[in-house]
Amino acid sequence: MSTVNTRSSLLADTIRGIPLLRRITEYLDTTTPAPEYKRNDPWNHPINDDAIGLFRVYYQNPHGVPRDPVSLDHDLKALAEHDVGCYCLAETNLDWSRPHVKNEFLMQQRKVWKYATTAFSSIDLPSSSDYLTGGTLTSAVGSWSTRVSQKEEDPSGMGRWSSLTFIGKQNKKLTIITGYRCVRSSGDGSAWTQEKIFMRDRQSTEAPHPRKQFITDLTVFIQEKQKQKHDIILNLDANEVLGEESGGISKLVRDCRLYDLLDLPDVAADEQLRDTYRRGSNRRIDYMFGSQRAKDSIRRRGALAYNDGIISDHRGLFLDLDPMVLFGGNVHDPVSLTTRGFTSKNEKKVKKYLEKLEKYLTEHKVDQRVDSLIEDAPRLATKEIKIRFEAIDRDMTRGMLYAEKQVKSKEFKYQWSVALDQAGYRHRYWKVRLSDIRNNSHSAIALAKLGARAGMKDDDDDFTWMEEKVKEKLCAAMKDLKEIQKQDRQKRDESLRHRLQEAETKAQESDDPQAAQKAAKSVEAIIRGERRKASYDKIRQAIKPTNMSKGLDRLDIPKKDLNGHIVHDSDGNEMREILLEADDIHKALLERNKNHFRKAADTPFGSGDLYDLVGFTGLNEAADAIVAGNFLEEYGDDLNLLPETEQLIAELAMPEMIKNLESDIPTEVGEGDYIDGFKKWTESTST
Repeated sequence: MSTVNTRSSLLADTIRGIPLLRRITEYLDTTTPAPEYKRNDPWNHPINDDAIGLFRVYYQNPHGVPRDPVSLDHDLKALAEHDVGCYCLAETNLDWSRPHVKNEFLMQQRKVWKYATTAFSSIDLPSSSDYLTGGTLTSAVGSWSTRVSQKEEDPSGMGRWSSLTFIGKQNKKLTIITGYRCVRSSGDGSAWTQEKIFMRDRQSTEAPHPRKQFITDLTVFIQEKQKQKHDIILNLDANEVLGEESGGISKLVRDCRLYDLLDLPDVAADEQLRDTYRRGSNRRIDYMFGSQRAKDSIRRRGALAYNDGIISDHRGLFLDLDPMVLFGGNVHDPVSLTTRGFTSKNEKKVKKYLEKLEKYLTEHKVDQRVDSLIEDAPRLATKEIKIRFEAIDRDMTRGMLYAEKQVKSKEFKYQWSVALDQAGYRHRYWKVRLSDIRNNSHSAIALAKLGARAGMKDDDDDFTWMEEKVKEKLCAAMKDLKEIQKQDRQKRDESLRHRLQEAETKAQESDDPQAAQKAAKSVEAIIRGERRKASYDKIRQAIKPTNMSKGLDRLDIPKKDLNGHIVHDSDGNEMREILLEADDIHKALLERNKNHFRKAADTPFGSGDLYDLVGFTGLNEAADAIVAGNFLEEYGDDLNLLPETEQLIAELAMPEMIKNLESDIPTEVGEGDYIDGFKKWTESTST
């Protein structure tokens, strides 16, 4: 067979969907048997883009939630396209205790769903970066978030699970749990090792066994919920095939009276879900368990093909549940409990909100206008009272919206554009291609979706390419994505110009020119608004430039043990460590400042005889003597003062030129002085 004919045969196999890697391997080396091809098909019901009023619960192990905003945006949009009501992710591999990590995720989530309630979990151990193995998140989105009454995480501090409790009708309660049970591993940064360290150091466990402890602790947590009449849905990466370990998940399921919600009744074993993890020999290690009511409410269930949506070596699983059965009635509620940009539990944001609101109302003289309206009302017509009242009401509403806007988190890191979106999907496309080659499989569904969204052409990929070529394409896609992220403003402008041009062309050719022109004007208004904002930003920077210094990016401090004691080496020398993470630096500086500012007690007037004489307020005869310059004459003989202290006291005396003034300096502060002072006061000061 000629090379040309062989290539034609391989391309024909591509069209028919026959595993190419097996054919290529046979062609290149007929003496080596081809690795077993792994099918990659969805299982049972296909997921759709409309849950049709059902409560859709989605579970997957993403093998790490991405920190890159573009990749995260695409993952969340994939979930939104599947119309999920609650999504559960195990092994998020992020330190959710770091405020910026959590806030950046929530900010991105808010761009996809206006309303959401999310519970996070990660192990309570210090980390040197945002990455921390293990961890979970459970999030209710859209109108379903209004039903959440409680968020919880693993009470031990090991971050092994998170949960949300939903309230239905007639006080029905459902707790959805997302759990990650670590796999036994010897790596220093593995979840197994970290949990062993935690159990040994924090719980004083002599022979810690994280996997057994997980089953014990989660059983206690679930049974406590069941005592409170909660129904349960448990989404779990067990890292175990059901029944493999006598004290494993089979024991948990039995003790908590749970059912495998993905088990098809009256169906043969070979038609059941057989794999959820594609590395090595395909195994089913991911589960969705639940109580009887959850089982009775199932209307559809299924598993996605690998890499369809979130790219991972675990596939996505879903359940469509009937809310009439699960919650005792239709609980769809269009009014969200999370319409505000912050909650009253966030004291820092509440304080800032009240300050901004007070500033706005003062500047618009709302109090004076209300008083004036009350005074004038008896002499005014009803229509005039209504006009003035509504004007005040509008200003108060604007003030509240203004204050809320000042408190809300900042916007997306990169400005959206078609080029940025397509670059992100190209990067995802080549990640899937590389995953397929390494796992000897083919993600046809995922590649078709990603290729279309990335704007790729037929000749941009060749399925005869081997791993090195695909890795080269992946690196090029990553480089292209980063370059477009740097040019996000320019790409955004180009994208809007292109949309405007399309809208204007459509307006000329449309049968309904008025509607088309309205659409074109909307795009034009967006362009004008963004350009106006950019101009004001430049003016603001020129008039009142912000500090552009890089700031503190590292800190060299003494190394301390878990008890806060400084560590020394074998020679007795103090050991040091370099802090690079912002949260670690912030924590170390706070600790230093607390100790530093307490040192006033060691200054001359902070303690001892001088403190006893002058007192805390400094409003007595001794303090007056210091100002008058005769303190040492009156009290010096009775005090054993150092020469440096005597010099300090002498310098505190009132200068002679002040003493010799013909009249006293006025100390009264009038209303005009007060207003002038506020006008000069920098608004950004912390006070």
